[in-house]
Amino acid sequence: MWNVTGKGFIAKSQRALVIGLLGLSVLSACQHKGSLKIIPCEILSAFNEYPDSSFFSNISSMCYQEGYLYLFDTKRGDIAVKGIDKDSFFTIGQIGQAPFELANPTTFTINEKGCIAVLDIGSLSLKYFQGKEWISSLPIPSGGESHFFIYQDTTYLTLPTDTTCYIRVPSSWERGSIERVDFCGMTHRITELDDMNLLRNRRHLIKGNQCLYTVCASYPIIEKYDLHTNQLLATIDLSKLDYLDEVCKFVKEGEDSPKSFYVFLRDACFYDGKLYILFADWKDGYTVNKIIVLEDNGTFSPLCIYQLPGNIYTSFTIGNHCIYAFNHEYSEVQTISLVDFH
Repeated sequence: MWNVTGKGFIAKSQRALVIGLLGLSVLSACQHKGSLKIIPCEILSAFNEYPDSSFFSNISSMCYQEGYLYLFDTKRGDIAVKGIDKDSFFTIGQIGQAPFELANPTTFTINEKGCIAVLDIGSLSLKYFQGKEWISSLPIPSGGESHFFIYQDTTYLTLPTDTTCYIRVPSSWERGSIERVDFCGMTHRITELDDMNLLRNRRHLIKGNQCLYTVCASYPIIEKYDLHTNQLLATIDLSKLDYLDEVCKFVKEGEDSPKSFYVFLRDACFYDGKLYILFADWKDGYTVNKIIVLEDNGTFSPLCIYQLPGNIYTSFTIGNHCIYAFNHEYSEVQTISLVDFH
């Protein structure tokens, strides 16, 4: 459980009343409580060292693209790039104060041109790398550890206000200019404490097919927005699903103070028309080793739950018909079979 008392730094917009939007049938998702099949997965291979023979510590975010696996370790602050079927393994970036260095990196993404964009909260900027080389830095109005992405030279970042939950910022944005920042999405009223509500509304932003998904770490409502119009297209309440209902019940009963909450949705990614979400479970002791699979066919359809072979995982990604996940117990990246759920 987390106990958080720090105030947010975000200037609040005028409070707006949003009535019943999540209840509209046109936006409601498939929320039946049928039995979800739990599918055990097996390890195919694993590795735990960097090219310099030092060991992994805490891989907090991962990405797979075109045969390469990208790994960000919070203790080192650089990005490791490993070729899946190639004898290629190198690192990008280093800690420092120079323009081409990283002051306090927290996460990263890869844009459509294959450039790696590292979110450096220390300089409040995105540091762009092509291969091993630094190419540019662009300012951003907000930063954190949540997933973000870049689409058509526009950066999508979480930034909760009283009424919105994410922003769109063009690559030509200049620091201090508020006019070119689009405030989008809706804020959940999770708690009555305003500063805590802002904190808990920070979202992982996951890009889908012409849409984006917002995933709170401590709240079971998943939303889907149109990538261009920002219109809310669908929602799903994970607490209405088989197995997840017990997880959410435990979480709700354990929140005995407005300033305490459980982080139970740990990571998420989109692959082959489906949203995958790694979640925590307390049924047989604390574990983070299950992934709920939601198919997006206009609305959300829950398909199955994958059970990973270890007990605690901090991050994962999917590509090449495999799950790549960081096992915290053994400090290793595991390649895990993506079992057919049909």
